[in-house]
Amino acid sequence: AVARAVEVAKAGGEVALFEQSRGPGGRASSRSMRTGAEMGYTWDHGCQYFTPKSPEVTSAAEGWLEAGAVCEWGGRFGVVDALGGRWTEEAEPRQRLVGTPRMASLAEHLLESARGLGVSVHLGAKCTSLSWSNNDGAWAIASEHREEGTLETLADVVVASDCLLAPLVDGVESARGLAATMRALGTTESASASFAAMLAVRGPTGLPDGFQVTGSETVSWMAKDSSKPGRSECAPAGVELWTVHASSEYAAAVMAEHGVTRRGSPEHEALLHEVGNALVQGAREAVASAAEALGAPGGFPELVSEPQCHRWAAGFPSTSGPADTDSLQYRYMASSCGTVLACGDWAAPGKERGLVEAAILSGKAAARAAMA
Repeated sequence: AVARAVEVAKAGGEVALFEQSRGPGGRASSRSMRTGAEMGYTWDHGCQYFTPKSPEVTSAAEGWLEAGAVCEWGGRFGVVDALGGRWTEEAEPRQRLVGTPRMASLAEHLLESARGLGVSVHLGAKCTSLSWSNNDGAWAIASEHREEGTLETLADVVVASDCLLAPLVDGVESARGLAATMRALGTTESASASFAAMLAVRGPTGLPDGFQVTGSETVSWMAKDSSKPGRSECAPAGVELWTVHASSEYAAAVMAEHGVTRRGSPEHEALLHEVGNALVQGAREAVASAAEALGAPGGFPELVSEPQCHRWAAGFPSTSGPADTDSLQYRYMASSCGTVLACGDWAAPGKERGLVEAAILSGKAAARAAMA
């Protein structure tokens, strides 16, 4: 969404950006502890890195590298087969870019760029309705703000950059097909859920910097957040921070049993506690299976604090469905009137969905359509 706003503003458009969360980034964000003994500990609990592939994103990434918003994450990577107890080193190293000093820094850099171009930025603002105003000849967007209350904004073109905004465009007759596709690919009913455990352990561990885990009932990926560039202030000396991602099968099983629990409720907190402990156990088993090859004969070290856990209820868009048709060949969707658009990481070929690159390409395409 922020990349799209920057593109339109650069082309001379007047832009208002609404973000329901306190900060931008979505899954490309970070979690910082604000209280307790772990205050200041910061994890990348969603997207771990991105690898530019297209010329358009490669060119943009060069600018972000020069600005210091991202850096290359080098180190040791590979695959742990927890079932067979094998470690396979990455044969061909790839470029891994991470926000610096945290993953959220890229979105924050883009947000400041947007503000510098005159974009009106509203954080903590939930858009609640969209309707056509005949008197003004424009779309009227109602939004609820944490501090300012309810406001109305008029716009010539509206771009929804999150599938969870499908209800917003339901009432727009010319955009019903758009809303249906968003629901089919990226809402809590259609997208894949994901869980991430954020761990603080005694270090240095000597473990690789990041590795895929196969053959585990619970874990799919483990990353040493502390090894990413610029993370020296994310935890004190002698403490390593790790992010452990759940396998899609385990996450699906948890969601099938518990459903979408309400954030902040006792049920939700109990669920996160249960899942966090399961992921810790899965991480220990994965490391123990190939401990010698991983350089950690003592196995995964003990935690220095309770694990933190996060649920991404609609973490990854569906890899099948209507976006495989011509309706998304341009990486965005438009209403028949052409003034209500939708874009995001879901607007891509199946294998690309959910990736940072897909989100950037989609946002740029929607920005060009909005200006046209």
